[in-house]
Amino acid sequence: MSEHNRVSPIAADLKVGMKRGKIVMADEAVRPVSSGDTVALDGLMGGGSPEELIVALEKRYLATGNPKGLTLLHEVPQGGISHLFRDIAARNPRTITRVGIGTYVDPRLDGGKINAPLPP
Repeated sequence: MSEHNRVSPIAADLKVGMKRGKIVMADEAVRPVSSGDTVALDGLMGGGSPEELIVALEKRYLATGNPKGLTLLHEVPQGGISHLFRDIAARNPRTITRVGIGTYVDPRLDGGKINAPLPP
């Protein structure tokens, strides 16, 4: 099944009549994350980050070897990331901002990257 045709675990649960509340355990919250996904974490450079979700992802990876090859998005300046999330939700094709130009998040410099991708 191609990435675009993949049915999310949440949609599959709803299809078979499983009821879902607004509050779920961390391991259930990260269940839809698949290898190769991009995961956006909102928090001020670590402060306010969803630590329980990160731990649940780690436990799942250590137990199963998946998900792997994730891209984590979290070191973008707060104003820029809030606009980015809004544009993603609105299905806008891009977010344009001058915030961060000339700093470590400038795509012409490091682009906010912490490390190079690991080999598969």
